[in-house]
Amino acid sequence: MKEAVLSVKRMIIILMILLLSLLVSLSVFTEANGEWILTQYDAGGSVGMFYSLVNQANGMLILIDGGWTSNAEQVKSVIEANGGAVNYWILTHYHEDHCGAFNALWPEYKEKIENVYVTPLTWNDFEPYCREWDTPETFKLFLEQTKDAKNIVPLHRGDKLDIDSLDINIYNAWDDIILLHSTDVANNCSLVFRIQYGNTSVLFLGDMVAEGLADFLLETYGADILHADYIQAGHHGWGRYPMSFYQTLNPKEIFLDATDDLLTSEEYKNAHGILVRWCQENGIPMHSFKTAPYNVTLK
Repeated sequence: MKEAVLSVKRMIIILMILLLSLLVSLSVFTEANGEWILTQYDAGGSVGMFYSLVNQANGMLILIDGGWTSNAEQVKSVIEANGGAVNYWILTHYHEDHCGAFNALWPEYKEKIENVYVTPLTWNDFEPYCREWDTPETFKLFLEQTKDAKNIVPLHRGDKLDIDSLDINIYNAWDDIILLHSTDVANNCSLVFRIQYGNTSVLFLGDMVAEGLADFLLETYGADILHADYIQAGHHGWGRYPMSFYQTLNPKEIFLDATDDLLTSEEYKNAHGILVRWCQENGIPMHSFKTAPYNVTLK
């Protein structure tokens, strides 16, 4: 009888240990998959692009672009406020208003950046199509500074990333398809990617500007795949896409990486403000540098 009682007690203890282990595992899983805060910043010029993603549980930091060279101190302050290191840095393309701050900070932080994701453009692909506004010196500096780095990772159309519970799909990057639609290589080679976490999705269009590429993405992947709650408007909202592109994707809110002075100027409104007018007419909130820093919780 005594042995039977001891056996039952041992069984209860084992069950309690298993239950405690399960609760600890669930706690660790929850902590590792905490909510993410996406922040849009004023990138320091009339246009530019700088976002951060921070995991609220474990502090993981992802940066997207960073803005101009003159914006480096702001980017540095974000890095330092989040532990002084960067887990992933995504560069959509090599224009100074996207890559300048990265170039400025690379010498100081290159040992503190785990991975840098880039579009796979080479100088030989870029040079024949370089235009006066393409800031070739920015691209040259990036290539020179990172030529021996082991953490520069080119992404390609169709790649998928799983970063600490974030699902990231790449829908545009430099390849031969770009030239079928535009010779504006420097802009249209931009990484286009969609981030999904829980029930929240964000589509980044970088500076992809060609109408043909917008149509190509819809035809290739479909509206259901590309749909996102939040869309970072291509090329700072300089509307080259038909509004059917945004209408089909049906976002709840739009990010426009530009100053409010630019977005409301008569020249912009008349020549490029198609997206702004469409958002205003349809009651879709727009977030520009005027409202930055603007936070979105992914959950």
